[in-house]
Amino acid sequence: MKILHLLREYGEARSATSARVIYQIAASAVLVGLLLGTIFAGLPIWLFWVVVALEAAVDVILVRRWMIRDAAARAASDEP
Repeated sequence: MKILHLLREYGEARSATSARVIYQIAASAVLVGLLLGTIFAGLPIWLFWVVVALEAAVDVILVRRWMIRDAAARAASDEP
């Protein structure tokens, strides 16, 4: 059950604000654009995989930071 709770918080953190949703859309657009460039324009495949790895690392760091910040804000608002 703990993993389900963490996945729910992960999803909530990603869509909590409009800036975070815009980040999601932009990150997806970059990956799709690079994939299309690799397929149709002949960009090297290693470039695609490097960008995927970097984007995944940045995404994990940002979403974890957002989760912690949101949890701290919830805890602060619950205190009397």
